Amino acid sequence: MVVIQEGADNLQGSADIKEKSKELEKVINVYEANLSPMINKLNPPLNKEYALSEDCLKATLKTLDPKPTNIQAVNPLNAEHDYFEVVFSRSTYASVGLAKPNFPKQEQFGHLKNSVCITSNGNLYMNGKKTENFVWPKFDKKTIGVGVKYRDNPINCMKKAWKIYFTYNGVKIGSSLQYENDDALIPSISLAGPQATFEANFGERPFMFKFEKK
Repeated sequence: MVVIQEGADNLQGSADIKEKSKELEKVINVYEANLSPMINKLNPPLNKEYALSEDCLKATLKTLDPKPTNIQAVNPLNAEHDYFEVVFSRSTYASVGLAKPNFPKQEQFGHLKNSVCITSNGNLYMNGKKTENFVWPKFDKKTIGVGVKYRDNPINCMKKAWKIYFTYNGVKIGSSLQYENDDALIPSISLAGPQATFEANFGERPFMFKFEKK
């Protein structure tokens, strides 16, 4: 095989053949990616505080600001795609949850109405209220999940009623939370720390959390 390869390398135009092969490989990769349509992706921040991977599922923090920096997904969770997971690395602080679209950049998720999150210091924030010691205070190299279940709201039909739950390395944390919200539930992540990174999974790959069979 080595002799054949060396002979092929010496053929006239072999460089062109190699180049065309690389181009064909790229086309095949794009085609295969399109066979599994993108469920969701991260929305690039206007000020480019994050460097995003080509598929917009992995983000690395570029800013050295010690304050947490927000980023949200493009699409909200819904009845069909009602769960996502995030794996963190190198973060000094991290939070993950759900918030209204276009959440104020200078605010933290969970600190305002129509937002909820858990943080790497172990706390839960929901609509401005804080619950301490809700989760194990360590997110680095851990998989954190957020899921929702829609339910009818018998009191106020104008507000959507949800049950929200969190998972930690594939295990559900406590009981589901009752949550009323009149906005879409956008997956929302916040990070602090030099070169802090996370990778989101909106269902493009198998989840660590195993759902109960219906």
